[in-house]
Amino acid sequence: MAEILVQSPFSPAEGLLTVSRNGFVYTERFEIEEGSFTLKVPIEEQHIPNLNVQVDLVGSAPRVDDQGEPLSGAPDRPAYASGTLI
Repeated sequence: MAEILVQSPFSPAEGLLTVSRNGFVYTERFEIEEGSFTLKVPIEEQHIPNLNVQVDLVGSAPRVDDQGEPLSGAPDRPAYASGTLI
C-alpha cells in the first residue's frame, strides 16, 4: 500500500485520483477541506512495473492584485492543480 500526501494550493478542493497501467486501473473521487489529504493506493503484483498515479484538483482561489494582495469584493477565480507519480 502506498500513501500519497496531496498538498493543495487552494482549499476547499475536489480531487480525482486516477491510477493507470496500460489503461485505467481505477479512479477515485475525494475532497480536501483544508490544506492536505493522504490517499491510500493499494499496489498489487499485477500493477508492477509502470503504475501511474495522477491527481487532479479543482476549486477556487481569491483574486489578487499585482502585489499579491486579495481584491475585496471580487469573486473567487477558478483554480486547477495536477500532479503525477510514475
